Amino acid sequence: MGSHRCLGGRLVPLLAGAAVVAAGGLVSCKPAVEHGPKAAPSPSASIAVTATPSAQPSQQPTPQVSAATTAPSAPKTTPPSAQTLAAPAVSNTFPNADNTGVPAGVTLTNYTGPREITKANTVIQNVRISGGGRITISAPGVVIKNSVISTDDTFDVSMNDNVANASVVVQDSEFVGSYDTSPHSEMAIRGKGWTIERVEIRGYRDGGGPDGNNTIENSYIHDFVVSSECEHADGLQGLGNTNNIAIRHNTIDMALDHCMAGVVQLGTENGGNHNVTVDDNWLAGGAWVFYSSLLPSGNTSDNIRFINNRLSKKHFATYGNYGVCANWIANAAGVAWYGNVDVDSGATIPAP
Repeated sequence: MGSHRCLGGRLVPLLAGAAVVAAGGLVSCKPAVEHGPKAAPSPSASIAVTATPSAQPSQQPTPQVSAATTAPSAPKTTPPSAQTLAAPAVSNTFPNADNTGVPAGVTLTNYTGPREITKANTVIQNVRISGGGRITISAPGVVIKNSVISTDDTFDVSMNDNVANASVVVQDSEFVGSYDTSPHSEMAIRGKGWTIERVEIRGYRDGGGPDGNNTIENSYIHDFVVSSECEHADGLQGLGNTNNIAIRHNTIDMALDHCMAGVVQLGTENGGNHNVTVDDNWLAGGAWVFYSSLLPSGNTSDNIRFINNRLSKKHFATYGNYGVCANWIANAAGVAWYGNVDVDSGATIPAP
């Protein structure tokens, strides 16, 4: 597609190494969806929508109505008091296939509820959302948990941009993409006001699109698919004009491929980015690990924090194909870079 991408019916320029999500197109081939054994928590179960049972060997949890969720406590970080910091202790376990996704012992039923959620505080739980159109969130306080989501649409979960207070928390669930290499855009979840916790995302071109007021936490994003036209892929992809994004304690693994763009990509197609924290993640691959959106000229982004991350040379000796970070401005307002280390040696990775 050259130097432009189609976004919402219009062509927008593509920054070097950046990707733009096309807002249309359907995907017709999805793999069989299965979830493997997970470490068993003590879940409460609730289904606030009609579902048709499907045969499963495990036992159905006892239903219990629930509308609220409690986010896991965020890792606390302390700004540096000097330029040189000791390497932080490496966490014993980062998110992987065993500690994210649908927990063991959960029986899934086929989802037959509405594809647009318009009732506040709706809880969708213990379901398999397969085929058909996306789930559109048009109400506040929606919760999706203990579920597998694999639709035939461009996005599997999409926020309604016309509903200012729409929000959803997706917990202990799996997004399964098409693994299709045909030229098209495909993303697990996009928009403002979404949160994912202990979620596994696999088989997409782009993992998620945080547009503002988003939290990505304790999740595992991997198995990216690049199309035959080499459209760029991103682990997490913002397009600018965003505010308040927290990316904490995730594993984002972008395998070796020349079409990969950013593990975490903050684009500026729609404006600057503000108050973005990338903290305590395991990150590997991409053209660059981090596109900061701190442009060398005409910068409009601020309060970008890249801290306490563990970077892996799993795919490249330089972490990303070109390096760790594109466009970092140390004296930009509110920026922070500290505590980032090589995951194997513990060596400090300095700011670019």
